[in-house]
Amino acid sequence: MDQQLTSENMPASSEAKTSAQIAPGALAILPLRNSVLFPYTVMPLTIGRPSSLLAVQQAVRQQMSVGVVLQREASTDAPPE
Repeated sequence: MDQQLTSENMPASSEAKTSAQIAPGALAILPLRNSVLFPYTVMPLTIGRPSSLLAVQQAVRQQMSVGVVLQREASTDAPPE
């Protein structure tokens, strides 16, 4: 099961990546495992992958949208880009 990451328990190696910028016009993509988010619904999300957490945090900092997609294979830890 995914663990909820916060700045206190984030791995040290990913702290250096927090300064990465999302290119203007780009969309941060968040793959969801074992859940479906339907249009116009509100649902709490637990973000477990450090790369996903960093992408969402940066999108929020830059006031950009986040795209949510269903990940077909829930057992895959790092879906291909």
